Amino acid sequence: IVMAQMVPPYTVRRMVHHRSRSIGNNYYYMPRVNANWDGTKFAWASNYGYNAGSVGYADIYIAELNVTNNLVPTVTSLSPTSTNAGGVAFTLTVNGTNFVSGSVVQWNSSARTTTFVSATQLRATITAADIATAGTASVRVFTPAPGGGNSNALTFTINLAPNPVPTIASLTPGNATVGAAAFTLTVNGTNFVSGSVVRWNSSARTTTFVSSTQLQAAITAGDIATMGTASVTVFSPTPGGGTSGALTFTINSSVPPGAATLVAPSGNIATGTPTFTWNAVAGATQYLLWVDDSSGGRLRTTYTAAQVGCASGTGTCSIAPGVVLNPGAGQWWVVTSNASGSGPWSSGMTFTAP
Repeated sequence: IVMAQMVPPYTVRRMVHHRSRSIGNNYYYMPRVNANWDGTKFAWASNYGYNAGSVGYADIYIAELNVTNNLVPTVTSLSPTSTNAGGVAFTLTVNGTNFVSGSVVQWNSSARTTTFVSATQLRATITAADIATAGTASVRVFTPAPGGGNSNALTFTINLAPNPVPTIASLTPGNATVGAAAFTLTVNGTNFVSGSVVRWNSSARTTTFVSSTQLQAAITAGDIATMGTASVTVFSPTPGGGTSGALTFTINSSVPPGAATLVAPSGNIATGTPTFTWNAVAGATQYLLWVDDSSGGRLRTTYTAAQVGCASGTGTCSIAPGVVLNPGAGQWWVVTSNASGSGPWSSGMTFTAP
């Protein structure tokens, strides 16, 4: 193509001329063609059959073709620019300029399967393994020769996966006696992480992570030195995380509670399904409601202090059992209790049902 003129006088133009001694007798008659092909140059060695007798020579021709080089690519943006560690594979969109069909997205200098969209956009498949660990990745584009090269790099961020909000289902034990020794509290629930902390009345306690559904906390003797209740929650740190709902831990009296004082019903009542009300007793965790109507016996039910609305041991307790009383005279009592035993019966209160 570049060696001979294809119209008269059919001359050959030598771009580089080299004469050498013969390597073999037949060398003069064997044109040599060789190319180190990078798309830009072509070389041909030949003597065109010329025999100079005892001295041979070859003509070496080198032609440079008119080839358009690929431009160096540039990267301007990524979409998305970040994801959470431990996620699934996804498609990364790389925006920029000077992309060609052979351009390849590189993730930390390693090529990823790339789809050419246009001269300004490529799409690459990023595997789950690429984002298994939190950190950063360097993203760039490589365009092959002729020309081409590596683009600038942009940073893709792999964030720590957010912690879920914890929940509490139960406490073991759920109560203790005032003045008892320190103990280990087991908290059962969901969404616990290694950084989750058990809080006792909003103050962190030394916590051992057992699993995503169980924590153990060291509760001190000082925590149960006073009778009452404690609010137990679990806190998980950021990213994500937060505070669980609360469960109540009861600190019981070391002695049975005192007697309750009844409030109502009393005397003639307007309904056969009254609400029973009495004053709360400090240290009482349970109340037995005993009701006799004109039939001789009607209700024998034990309620927790929480069920009757006086878990704090102060104020009034009340419950509407929904049991229909027989018409006529009746009487009712309340018996308190806690982990140390039952307290005394209250004084009886009489009523007359309609």
